[in-house]
Amino acid sequence: MLAAQGPLQFTRDDFTPPHPIKWRPLYDGGRFDLGRRIVTAVDVPGHTRGSMGFLDSKTGIFFSGDAGSRSTFLFLDCSATAAACLRGLQRLKRMRECQISQWYNFHNYTEMPASILDELIQGCRDALAGNASGPAFRGNDDCRFVYPVDAKWKRLDGGFGNLIVSLRRLR
Repeated sequence: MLAAQGPLQFTRDDFTPPHPIKWRPLYDGGRFDLGRRIVTAVDVPGHTRGSMGFLDSKTGIFFSGDAGSRSTFLFLDCSATAAACLRGLQRLKRMRECQISQWYNFHNYTEMPASILDELIQGCRDALAGNASGPAFRGNDDCRFVYPVDAKWKRLDGGFGNLIVSLRRLR
């Protein structure tokens, strides 16, 4: 562990000078080159309907955006339904280059187990089958964890991925 050394000092030479930016639309299946690796954009609706993930097939690293985490919110007005989330996750799993070795989301920046893909797929299936057995979310009986959790939202069955769904907005 490094000792604290006070504030970092930067000069103008430490930064890239301003220059025109060329914006390009990003679509599902679109690929871009990061230099010796190609990253594929994947439409994976989840916490928001427009969630995009990014798969580096060279390393197997998947950056899921809002699409998957320990407790993916699927109950907000902007959220995908469990059915739409399931379709996106299944499509990701079927991708030829999908050999996920590491999974990161954009909320807590921690590595999640690669098994989260299968766990979230099963969570969507269980929610759609009416098997959301977890507690109400923050006292709202319409919003439930799919699987039972402890006070820190960790699954009691030892699994990792979980969903919080609106029972009125599953499809």
